[in-house]
Formats: sequence, structure tokens, C-alpha cells
Amino acid sequence: MPCALLLGFSAVTRFSVFWSEPVRVLIVEDNSVLSSLIAKRLEQAGIGSDQAVSVSQAQVALARLGYVAVILDLGLPDGDGLQLLRAMRAQGDSTPVLVTTARHGHEDRVRGLR
Repeated sequence: MPCALLLGFSAVTRFSVFWSEPVRVLIVEDNSVLSSLIAKRLEQAGIGSDQAVSVSQAQVALARLGYVAVILDLGLPDGDGLQLLRAMRAQGDSTPVLVTTARHGHEDRVRGLR
């Protein structure tokens, strides 16, 4: 489980104080337990969230709403999260993305930074 996601979100909480509109984050994660835990922590910090379990669901959500950030798993049932990230960037979407993965390979981490 990514340790960064279990932290107190204090930086995000401080960020949301300065945001004039409701803050929403898109969680793209096919593990329902992990996704629910992330959503609960965000809610405790006063941040709304939507959840998508696949690349296709995430694409629909991103087209429908604007998010201040996306929490993106790489291993999704209908594709690789990096494909979604590349498509977002190709469309000019500069939404900050926090990439999470259970993959341990050095090459996977480097690929995510490109």
C-alpha cells in the first residue's frame, strides 16, 4: 500500500483553504478497499472525491468535471494508468497527478516520470 496515501493530507488541507470553489480529486483505483480509504481521508480533510475503477471510467469523469488533482493507479483492468496520463497531457490537461502502483521495478518508476 503506498505510504504517501496514508499520511494526514495536511498539505492538501492547507491548499483547500485557499481554493475558492469546492475541491474535488479523482481517484482512479480498481482496489475498492484502497480507493475507499483514500476517499475517506480526503473527506476528513474537507476534499470531495470521485472514484473510477478503470481507464474508461476515468476518461468519462475527466471529460465531465474539472479536478484539482488525480490519484492514479497504474494497473487498471482495461489499460495502463500511464496511457491515461499520456492522453491527458496530449490533450493539454495539466491537472496534477499522483501516480500509485504496486509495481516495484525501477523501470516502471522511471517510465512514470517521463
